[in-house]
Amino acid sequence: MLDSSLSTSPSTTPSLSNTNRTLVDSTQPSSQTKQPQTTTTQPSDPLASSSSHTQEEQNVTGLSLGDVRLQRVRSRQKHTIGFWSTVLSSHRPNFAPLRAFLHWINVTDSANVEFRHCSKHEGIKKCMQDTNADIAVAYALGNRGATKNAMFQFKPVIETEFKQQSIWMIVGDEYCEFNGKGITSTVLFLRCYWAQKQTGYLRNTMWLPLGFSHLFTPPKPDQIKLPKDRSLIFNFLGSTETSTARKNMVHLIQNSTIMHGITMPYKTHATRVWSGSYSAADGYEPPNVFKDTMMDSVFTLCPGGHNTETFRMWEAMECGSIPIIVEPSSDRFCGIHLTPFHVEAAGIKEPIIYLKSWKQLPDLLRKAQGELDTVYKEHQATLLKWYKGFKDKVYGDILNTMIKVGKMDPPPAGASVEEREAQIAEIWGGKVLEDAKDPPPRKRKHRTRKASPPQANE
Repeated sequence: MLDSSLSTSPSTTPSLSNTNRTLVDSTQPSSQTKQPQTTTTQPSDPLASSSSHTQEEQNVTGLSLGDVRLQRVRSRQKHTIGFWSTVLSSHRPNFAPLRAFLHWINVTDSANVEFRHCSKHEGIKKCMQDTNADIAVAYALGNRGATKNAMFQFKPVIETEFKQQSIWMIVGDEYCEFNGKGITSTVLFLRCYWAQKQTGYLRNTMWLPLGFSHLFTPPKPDQIKLPKDRSLIFNFLGSTETSTARKNMVHLIQNSTIMHGITMPYKTHATRVWSGSYSAADGYEPPNVFKDTMMDSVFTLCPGGHNTETFRMWEAMECGSIPIIVEPSSDRFCGIHLTPFHVEAAGIKEPIIYLKSWKQLPDLLRKAQGELDTVYKEHQATLLKWYKGFKDKVYGDILNTMIKVGKMDPPPAGASVEEREAQIAEIWGGKVLEDAKDPPPRKRKHRTRKASPPQANE
């Protein structure tokens, strides 16, 4: 087993997770939701819609759009989820959380998906006119404390014309600043990045994992190499601009005296500039080199950036490279950023390696070099099993909750905020907001980033 002084999960393991939230849905027709089934099929495009329904609906002549949707959602065995936005498109970095979720849906064949970037001028209304979806999810960008082109304006359209309870998703809030109006009057609110004041306390709020970057393509299972067959003991490729911790870590691993005794090769490539495009002009390695490096590394160093949850964590696990993270401290807005990771999945406690400090890294690596075909072969197998179970658990819970909400009756026409909140409280078995107060507006100074020459060290 691993040296417990170097490789332990945090001492306190919160029990809070998405799966603790239970919808009260006794008023709806009994229907078995299709459970995710694992398949070895790896779709080439995770955004490709698999929607190919037969004429399962009854004659829809004369029916409104909402009535057609209600027919669909209550008759289909396999649902079509429509993700609609007027601000985010599939080529933007902030699309990554949804892309990873859609990839899981396609791999498990648990639903059909439909993604649409709706025109800002025509809005969500245009998207729903010729849709084949029976469940709609509106999503937006919510960083810097406010949504850009907030989707709350489309709630009345979805509720009255599509006849569906509202499902709303927000991405890009790595500082946990968003405290948008209307969360408590939304039946299901999904947010990227764990925020203790929302995900931890609001009954209707679920955490959507960050997932892998929009430029990353997950490898196939048969491409994963064993630790002993990898040529690099570890890697770090990324920007040091996003946190002081990254700069300190890079300074440590560049010190040959501290790293003495680590005989296996390792690779670092640091740039001072942070860029969401990850362009070569900003000093970044090409995406294929980034992925190949992870595929060939036993460990991947995952220091926190703007948030402790990073694309790198997810990409490392996709590649079978064991993530190493320094235990995050608590943030008064986000809480413990990695709280939702501290859960069992597939009967396994999370096998990510946590250090108290990056100063513990050299000792771990020196010892690991002689244990690649024993301890770390087992550790990698456990990680891959846990990671699959974790995605099935978290993503499966989100999908099943979406389907339950999609089958519910829409809110009464003209319902007030108070009436809507009362209905939502009945759905969730209690008030959405309990003991916690909303966080005060966050006053964070955002630096203007200036381009500087990249610093590479390979």
